Amino acid sequence: MDFGTSWWRLIGSFLLVAGMLVMTLKLLTRWQTGRAPGEFRLLEVSPLGPKRSVERLRYRDEELVIYRSDGAMLLVDRQPAPPEPPAGNGDAPAKIGDLLKKMIGRG
Repeated sequence: MDFGTSWWRLIGSFLLVAGMLVMTLKLLTRWQTGRAPGEFRLLEVSPLGPKRSVERLRYRDEELVIYRSDGAMLLVDRQPAPPEPPAGNGDAPAKIGDLLKKMIGRG
């Protein structure tokens, strides 16, 4: 059975595309984790019905109230955010988990 050069080109092309996909996903995860922590956070969601809600968000030093419906988002209120309380012992497991991820090479 003769596979010929087209078979090897097909396998090589597949491996090249798969490798590029893996590298792209690794770069995207590094870009995502490289963002500043705490820059954007969802604080509260109040559902108003099907596909409608009021959401309270924290973006940097501001607290935003947004009305969301099926086809629109409307900024209702914008205020300076209150200062966050200092982190207590509740963050210790997350920090240990992050440390383990870095040690393994996945973070």
